[in-house]
Amino acid sequence: MTGVAVVGADPSGRGFGARAHVRAVLAVDELRLAAVCTSRDETARAAAERWPGARGYADYRDAIADDAVAIVTIAVRVALHAEIAEAALAAGKPVYCEWPLALDAEAARELAEQARASGVAAAVGTQGRFAPAVRAAKRLLERGDVGRPLSFQLGHQLPRFGVESTRPWLAQEHEGSGALQVATAHASDTLQFLLGPIASIAGTRATRMPEDAYTDTGERFSWTASDNVAYVARLADGTIGSALVSNTADPAVGFWLRILCGEGQLVLRAPGYASFAPPRLFRASAGGDELAEVAVDRPDGIALDPTDPGYNVALALRSFAHEGPAFRPNFDDAVALHRLLDAIARSSAQNVWVDV
Repeated sequence: MTGVAVVGADPSGRGFGARAHVRAVLAVDELRLAAVCTSRDETARAAAERWPGARGYADYRDAIADDAVAIVTIAVRVALHAEIAEAALAAGKPVYCEWPLALDAEAARELAEQARASGVAAAVGTQGRFAPAVRAAKRLLERGDVGRPLSFQLGHQLPRFGVESTRPWLAQEHEGSGALQVATAHASDTLQFLLGPIASIAGTRATRMPEDAYTDTGERFSWTASDNVAYVARLADGTIGSALVSNTADPAVGFWLRILCGEGQLVLRAPGYASFAPPRLFRASAGGDELAEVAVDRPDGIALDPTDPGYNVALALRSFAHEGPAFRPNFDDAVALHRLLDAIARSSAQNVWVDV
């Protein structure tokens, strides 16, 4: 079995490392949880106690150096992603880093160059593209079952999430959080996986509900992260469409993507977050009246329910362990996604169309 170190294995279970990465590793027969890493000695000991069989580390460099570790996954504060990924690549250890890869496109580009130069496999965690329904939609499009894509409508609309005083960065744009840096990125990655790259874009972003209070202390604070994003886009093949992403939708609308094609339509719907809520796939033929749900096969060998946050991560990590440097999405894909977000921000600031 391939030994994995999860950097960000918070023993309290609050973080995505514990809720998704650890559970994903434990759910894949070919993988073994070899190490869990936090930022302090006491939490490292608690993590090792919570997940017996894994060594606990308070320093990611020690976890990376462990001979039992063959893959490093990163699920910590975005500001720390680059230094941990750099260390893993320098040690020759394949690395799977949660999105965003870095705080900006330039830092992501430097990581991608390091990965290419070292020849070490490097993956980014936009795991929504591994959802079985998304994969099924991809196959239908590639076979031409609904004809050529013509246009699309994308929505990703959830309520604002609570922020604790110990994690203030979750509300800050410069810390890689919010509707632009996270929700728009994940939804747009799924879109581009299915339909190809966005070539040009006209977008806008806003922080419509800046005032908030920390969930644990009640202390007031202000959001700087965008909470609503909208764009119109033209894809490389000429397909056009629009998107609306919101972190202020209460009640939640969820994720949905409607692809209008020359011989019908495909629709993906999920009740929650684009990257890990299990979408359902629907199809309508040209001239038909109603959408019909498409039966989607669930891959074998993943000991998690599809509703679990770790399910798509498990599918991605299993593929990463098998494919190595050939795996997609890789760090180059992450750079392209960072540049797309930069294009939306420039378009919003300048009120112009921007080539991506």
